[in-house]
Amino acid sequence: MKRLALLILLGWSRTGYAWNSTGHKAIALIAYERPTPVTKQRVDQLLARHPDYPKWIAGITTADRGRAAFLAASVWPDTIRSDPRFHDDNRQPTAPIKGLPHGAQARRAGWHFTNMPFTTDGTATVPGAVPNIITKLEEFANIGRMPV
Repeated sequence: MKRLALLILLGWSRTGYAWNSTGHKAIALIAYERPTPVTKQRVDQLLARHPDYPKWIAGITTADRGRAAFLAASVWPDTIRSDPRFHDDNRQPTAPIKGLPHGAQARRAGWHFTNMPFTTDGTATVPGAVPNIITKLEEFANIGRMPV
């Protein structure tokens, strides 16, 4: 009976459907506390250059601005889904935002997740769409590395 109640509760829970901003920010908070002071300072400097930085730190004390910006940046891919300054992939680009590099206003929806095909009976599956989070992470991991 307890299992049935749990399944019903999870079925009705919106947050049970997917990872949400609270989860992103919780992991980001843990990650933000780990780097050396020098690395954290560099991250803070980079985030301060983002065009949305003033919005991210509005009302935040000076001492907490780096952390607040890092947490806001951790949900940025989700935030821009409904931001009219950004456009969907393969759509007419929107007006440039000063401070963002060329191409940064495409939402790149496929980069945020992957669908992993599976089957319970061994039938052939259709490969997941490319690019996706896995292919992009592999690509980004190799940036700056010398070819072997």
